[in-house]
Amino acid sequence: MASRAAKRPGENPSNRPPKRTATSKLDQLVGAGGATRAEETGGWALADAFRFRQAMAQEARRAGFKEELMAALADEWSDAARLGALLRPTVGTDSSAHDSLVRLLLHVDALQSDVAAGLMQLLPDYQEDEVSSGAMSTTRLILSQFRWLEHIVDGAALVDAASEMMQVADAPLKRELLLVLPDLVQDGQHEAAADTLRSILDDDTRFLGCVLDAFGALVLEQDTLTEVCQTVMAAVAAASVEDLPVVIRFLLQHMTATNAKETLKALRTGMHLDLLATTDDANGAARAATDHQVK
Repeated sequence: MASRAAKRPGENPSNRPPKRTATSKLDQLVGAGGATRAEETGGWALADAFRFRQAMAQEARRAGFKEELMAALADEWSDAARLGALLRPTVGTDSSAHDSLVRLLLHVDALQSDVAAGLMQLLPDYQEDEVSSGAMSTTRLILSQFRWLEHIVDGAALVDAASEMMQVADAPLKRELLLVLPDLVQDGQHEAAADTLRSILDDDTRFLGCVLDAFGALVLEQDTLTEVCQTVMAAVAAASVEDLPVVIRFLLQHMTATNAKETLKALRTGMHLDLLATTDDANGAARAATDHQVK
């Protein structure tokens, strides 16, 4: 497991500049691809992102390189600020922004699985971080590295790693992991991701809204989609007022001639009148407060 990052409570590596360090093992390894530390910002500079990826793919064929790289990364992200530098965009020679160093490494097929596993293992250490001063929290910054990757080498392993993290994650981190789940699978593995989402929904309906958002990013076979709709129908009664619009939209979008009666029945029986009355009371209280302020 990756070394625990040394940070003060509430510290966010995205908003503290890293200390200058002597040339490290990581400098040597990624320097082969033209990556250097930007002394002015404490981040990383890169002349050519494509050349960097090619060089790292070539280096990955060398015996022992992956082990050396992962050890160097673990040492680097044991410091919160240096972790942040690896997660932020690199700067080109013309001051243009490129993908972060970590994201560029994720684009190297031979390195992706190891780097991804190391990143996932960092998440529990930062799940108490909150968005402050408009900065992205560390957990979101880590998970953003997985968004829209060009190629997924082993989607099953990534989904397993995310599922493992969900077992120890607090609710906010669990929601972020659920939302990124569709980005972790190849086109042919959407069914496996759907199984994970359904399992989460069966265990805890608090995540109904973000689970449905994740379902919306998957391409599913009709049989799987039918099973998903049945799971959602069963969860209507437990849905919060905030999640109801998402639930209704999802079910109506996937309503067919075959399941129309079942869908409408689930909505009628699941949307209790007392739930709607609670919503009306809240709206009435808000209107009363507004009228009082006007007077």
